[in-house]
Amino acid sequence: MATPNLREAYGARGGGADALVPAEAGRRLLGQWGTRAVAITQGPAGATVVERGRPVHVVPVPETPVTLRTGRPDTCGAGDRFAAAAAAALGGGASVTEAVTVAVDHASRFVSAGGAGSMASVDRGAASSRVRRPSRSCSDAFALADRVHRDGGRLVATGGCFDLVHPGHLRLLREAAALGDALVVCLNSDSSVRRLKGAGRPVLGQDVRAAMLRELDTVDSVAVFDDDTPTRLLERLRPDVWVKGGDYRPADLPEAETVRRNGGEVRTVPPLGDYSTTKVVAAIESHHEAFRGRAGLGSEGRNP
Repeated sequence: MATPNLREAYGARGGGADALVPAEAGRRLLGQWGTRAVAITQGPAGATVVERGRPVHVVPVPETPVTLRTGRPDTCGAGDRFAAAAAAALGGGASVTEAVTVAVDHASRFVSAGGAGSMASVDRGAASSRVRRPSRSCSDAFALADRVHRDGGRLVATGGCFDLVHPGHLRLLREAAALGDALVVCLNSDSSVRRLKGAGRPVLGQDVRAAMLRELDTVDSVAVFDDDTPTRLLERLRPDVWVKGGDYRPADLPEAETVRRNGGEVRTVPPLGDYSTTKVVAAIESHHEAFRGRAGLGSEGRNP
């Protein structure tokens, strides 16, 4: 995917800034450059995505209000931030449109933070937030949320059982973390998982699942909840963004109303492949039964 800005796109076609509409410029550049897609960035107008065999798609700048830390916007470096975020999302399995959506969000927040002119202070702050040891209790998750809100940051939350973490979970966490300044995982307790998934689940207890999540660089804090839904927990956390996997629809999430009432938005991340803990457990059990049969073992794992 090529990511020219509007002036670069028109210049590559040999025309002036009013020679073509962005969509037409993108179509011509597909043929000229031989790329799979062209995403023409247009500053406050977002980006126009032209992909082979697909309709043109315009990705707008997020509606979340921004406050510039400097007197005037500094867009130097925004294109680099856009390209890097898009490349990372594509590398993680995102579609072209999904990657551009993430990239527009990253570039917009970069500019709103002051751009390259304040890069040193912005990046040091971002780095320090990621290298610190993550919070280790539910109360620390609340403290983190309060601090992010107080500092004008963007708090992201996601939730689930995370029982036997698989690539789909990792993709969800990576995409969620990219949407803000700190990520809190709302983790179903053992009793909550049993009510949702039935006997035999979870495979791993809540303390082990929480500890594994805290070891991930994308996760800043974990909060365990005992209800069937994270609604009460989200009422207190008040995330700016609530993220769930693409197998859910926002309209089907009972907690969505709570998130929106507190000023947040609900987003979904498309699933990566056909992963699920239920299928992982079934595969393990199937291999285990096959092994016992080949080894001549009884139901208790001993030679009869």
